[in-house]
Amino acid sequence: MLYVCATPIGNLGDVSERLKDTLCQCEYVICEDSRRASKLLSSMGISGKKIIVNNEFNEKKALPGMARVIAETDAVLITDAGMPGISDPGFIVLREAIRKGIEFSVVPGPSAVLTSIVASGFPCERFCFEGFLPKTKAKRIKALRKLDKEKTTVFFESPYRIRKALVDMADAIPERQVALCRELTKRFEEVIRGMPKGIIEQIDSKKQPLKGEISLVIAPEGFSF
Repeated sequence: MLYVCATPIGNLGDVSERLKDTLCQCEYVICEDSRRASKLLSSMGISGKKIIVNNEFNEKKALPGMARVIAETDAVLITDAGMPGISDPGFIVLREAIRKGIEFSVVPGPSAVLTSIVASGFPCERFCFEGFLPKTKAKRIKALRKLDKEKTTVFFESPYRIRKALVDMADAIPERQVALCRELTKRFEEVIRGMPKGIIEQIDSKKQPLKGEISLVIAPEGFSF
C-alpha cells in the first residue's frame, strides 16, 4: 500500500495523529527533500525510516525503484509541505501505482491552496488553482487576462518575483481584488488585501523585500467587501 500524505505547510502543530500513525507503520518514506523529511520525522519522534528522494530533478529516473518499493511494502509519499501532486512532485508516482494495480490511500491534511482561499475572505464556492504564474512578463499578462471572471483564482508565487507579478496584475486586471497571503500558519503570517496597485504600495512601504511562501488569491470580477 502507498499512503499519500499531506504534511504541515508551516506550523508543525498541524501534524495529525493519523499522519503520525501512518509514518510509524511504514518502512519507507518517499519525500521531496531528505533534510525536510528528516526534520518532520524527528519532530514526531520517528526514526529508522528508509528515505527515497523524489523531486523534479530525479523523479523519472527514480520511478522504477519507487515502483518496486511500493509494490513490495507499505510506503508513505510526502512533499516538503502540503499535498503531494499539487504543484509538487507525486503525480507520476500515483500514475505508476494505478498502471501497476498498486493500491494507494490519501491521508488528507493542510493545504496551502484552501488555506489561502479562506484567508483571503473571497468567495469560496467556486475556485480555480493555476499553480505558479509564468516567469516572463508577456506570458504572465496573457495568463492573467484569460482568468475566469466568475471564479476565485489562486496562484503560488516566488518572493523574488512577487512585485513583478503584482505590477502585471495592475496592468492586466487592475480592478480585481487581490489577497497576498504570506507565511500561512507560521509566526509571521500575513494577508494583504486590495487592488493590485494598492498592494504594491503597501509592500513598497515596508522598505524590505517580502520573504517566505506566498500565495496570490484573485477575487471574481466585481467582488468587493
